[in-house]
Amino acid sequence: MARYHNAAAMSEDPVERMKHVMIAQIATLFPSHTWGKPLNPVLGETYETTLPDGTTISVEQVSHHPPVSYVLVEGPDALYRYSGYSTFGVKAYINSINLEVGGHKQITFKDGSQITFNNTNDTFGNTLIGTCHH
Repeated sequence: MARYHNAAAMSEDPVERMKHVMIAQIATLFPSHTWGKPLNPVLGETYETTLPDGTTISVEQVSHHPPVSYVLVEGPDALYRYSGYSTFGVKAYINSINLEVGGHKQITFKDGSQITFNNTNDTFGNTLIGTCHH
């Protein structure tokens, strides 16, 4: 069993926990911007899985327009609970797109301490002409 999933939850030092949460969020930037199916999930669509270490993940699309997705990740032995939601709006310009992301995420650790943070916005440039950048 991989113990790296629970490094932040196992540390009792709040600074170390914050570092692990920040690293985890940075690490998800690329995979969360490589879209698979469904790009635009329908109301009520869900995804559920269990990781090898016992972590459970549940995601549900609770609104279609505007799109709102909720997520719940529960670590093994109740070490942590990661929950929150995301919603977004798109502003298109001549050769760029701004994706304004709303919602928040919260991690609650077994000892009751919490870290809450906002989602990040995105800008995509040269969407029609030139080399696209993010």
